[in-house]
Amino acid sequence: MDPITAVAPAAGALDNFPRRLAFIPLAVGVLLLVIAMYRNRGNFAKVSMSEFYAWSSELRAGGNPWQASGDPAFKPLPGVLHLGHCNYPPAFLMAFEPLTLLPVRAAYWLWQGIILACLLAATLIVAHDLGPPADAAPYALAAGAALLFPETYGTFYESQLTFILLLLLVVSYACDRRGRSIAAGLTLALAMLFKMFPGLAAGYFLL
Repeated sequence: MDPITAVAPAAGALDNFPRRLAFIPLAVGVLLLVIAMYRNRGNFAKVSMSEFYAWSSELRAGGNPWQASGDPAFKPLPGVLHLGHCNYPPAFLMAFEPLTLLPVRAAYWLWQGIILACLLAATLIVAHDLGPPADAAPYALAAGAALLFPETYGTFYESQLTFILLLLLVVSYACDRRGRSIAAGLTLALAMLFKMFPGLAAGYFLL
């Protein structure tokens, strides 16, 4: 056999070896994520998830989750939990509302899946917009870095909508880079509606 022909496959394997290392952070990140989600499996009954579920359930039943229970005009709905003092705008509660058709435990796992998908989608869009990679290794490295970032797990623990807002902002940025100003504006507006009350947003833009 020609020595050059024999060495070529070995050289190709060595060239691919550093790229295979990019998948190690992703594998470690997935492992840590599984462990964290298992430890947090009881969070469906506490932190933000319990509030989102109660507020949206009350809104779906025709109640007012923003009204304080001490308000003279407050009228409790039979069988509906009233937490009061909701600090999220109507747009977010209406978007979350379909999850209240499920039992709270099932809604929790679906919600966790949604925010995870948003995190990964935002990460992959950023990796692509930095310069389309030639293969999957840079995407794997970016996703692994996101899953290894400590603050990521605070969002999963709290069941917050941070990664949904992140995805909307990243999509808005990507659309703007491509000259799609209407789509960029719409996604930015949606992110604001999920987090800000319409009156506050209007005041912000006026000032």
